Amino acid sequence: MLKLSEDLLDRADIFILELQELEIPKPDLWEWLYGLSFFGNLLALRAMRTNSARLINLYHIATWLLSLTPLLLAQTAYFPDFVTFLQERDTEKVRYVWRQLPIAVIFQAFALVALQVHLMQVFYAYRLYKIWSAYLLNRSQTQQQQQSTNSANSAQGSNSFGSKKIN
Repeated sequence: MLKLSEDLLDRADIFILELQELEIPKPDLWEWLYGLSFFGNLLALRAMRTNSARLINLYHIATWLLSLTPLLLAQTAYFPDFVTFLQERDTEKVRYVWRQLPIAVIFQAFALVALQVHLMQVFYAYRLYKIWSAYLLNRSQTQQQQQSTNSANSAQGSNSFGSKKIN
C-alpha cells in the first residue's frame, strides 16, 4: 500500500518529503491489481452481513482474479532473481534491488504468507457459498411447499363450503 500511495500522491502532485526520501520504486501492474483486491474484501463484508450466496461467489472470483493471479504473476517476474540471489549472494547480479536489498527475497517472504492467506480465503468462500446456496434452496423449497399446502387447504375449504346442500 505504501508503494501505491506514494505513486498516487505523486500523480496528484502532492509532495511529502518523507516518502520522496525513501525512493520507493514505482509499482508494477501486479501491485495495482493486488491493491484492487481491497474492493473484493468489501464484497465479503457485505456478503457476511446479508448471508448472500451471490456476493460470496463474487468475492470468491475477485479473490482469484485480484489476489492470487497478481501474486502468481509476480512470482514469475521475481523468481529468476530469487534463484540468482540464492546461488550468488550478490545484489549486483539481480535486476530488482531497493537500498541494497533484493526485492525478490522480500517478495518471496511476503508471498509465502499472502498465498496461504488468500488460499484460505478461497477455500472458506467456497464453503460458505455451498452452505448458503443449499440453505437458500432448502428454504425456497419449504416456502413453495407451504404455499402449495395453503392453496390446497383453501381450495378444499371453499369446495366443502360451496358444496353444502341447504334443505
